[in-house]
Amino acid sequence: MSLAARIRDARIRVGLSQAELARRCGISPSLQCNLENGKIKSLRHSILLQMAKEVGKSPEWVALGNDKAKPVKAHVKLEQELLSDFRRLSTKRGQDQSGRWHRTS
Repeated sequence: MSLAARIRDARIRVGLSQAELARRCGISPSLQCNLENGKIKSLRHSILLQMAKEVGKSPEWVALGNDKAKPVKAHVKLEQELLSDFRRLSTKRGQDQSGRWHRTS
């Protein structure tokens, strides 16, 4: 499936018009139309990322047609460390009756 077809299909599935997706991505409706008609073969990264967000797809799927991007080991380790730190924090904190978080040490 081409870039044009992926973007068009994803846009239709989420119920957006070309004009609305263009507005949300900060591009002109004519650029969106040309993109979906295959006249434009590539996008700036910032537009591709915003477009992926708006249609609920991964940037890898929009750009390449697959979601099989493998996580980088360094990112996985960092994510594990952050999750571990968050869990430690959440066990040391609680919510009062107003819903505000506070230390419970």
